[in-house]
Amino acid sequence: MRSGELLRRSFAFPTTAEAIDAATAAAPPRAADLLPFFPLRRPIGAGEERRLNLFEPRWLALMDELGGGSSAGLPGATLGVLHALNKCYYEADGAEARRVDVVVRRVARRVRVHRCEEGTRPVTGQRRLIVHIVGEEELELEPQSLRGDPSGFLVGRAAPLRDGLDGPGGTGGDHCCSETGAKVVCVVGLAHANGVLARCAERRLSLGADALGQQAADDELDQADAMPKGLTEPRPRWGERDECRVSGGGGGSSGMRMSGWHGSGSADPC
Repeated sequence: MRSGELLRRSFAFPTTAEAIDAATAAAPPRAADLLPFFPLRRPIGAGEERRLNLFEPRWLALMDELGGGSSAGLPGATLGVLHALNKCYYEADGAEARRVDVVVRRVARRVRVHRCEEGTRPVTGQRRLIVHIVGEEELELEPQSLRGDPSGFLVGRAAPLRDGLDGPGGTGGDHCCSETGAKVVCVVGLAHANGVLARCAERRLSLGADALGQQAADDELDQADAMPKGLTEPRPRWGERDECRVSGGGGGSSGMRMSGWHGSGSADPC
């Protein structure tokens, strides 16, 4: 955030359709140059299609707004999407409000609604929208303009991305790590460890892996391939520790290290 590539915002939003309507009616009209944004956990690339499953009242209200009052007018509408690196929700003042603290990248993307499907949720029977969006041009946010709208989403001014401004998270590529490759991979939950290790071994963990590192990666890949599909390795003794080290192009000090502790229950130090 100090570099300006990340932006953090915290705001309260209404949680019912009635409260959203009341907050929108009480607020001054939104400036025409403020673009509404939807947060994505995974960035979307240009030309990529993404399916959004929307049922929260604030997102349904946004889609109705973009569609001119109903979802029938949604196809062809545009909005912005942000790569949200972290979101935290907690209770706000009032029974019909919550507060969100979100960290997003400054580089966003414009998306266009390709098609949408009206429906209801299986259990509650409440309204649900399936919205298909397609990524278009990258956008550079004006940091001072990004704020929470009374209706419950972020709005801000944005312009086409300038040349020379890096857009990590905006292109949908693997830009989350430095050019020298990742140094540490943390796996939360032992059940996911084997798949992550196999994936890292397939990618050699770092594009600059040296001969020793490549051999370690090959060993990990061989172990993963030898494991029967759908099965996990026998449970080790409590406290047994696994470690895989792969050196980067700069030698052992710049290598990648992955560690995991085997245990049972929810006490997972990883």
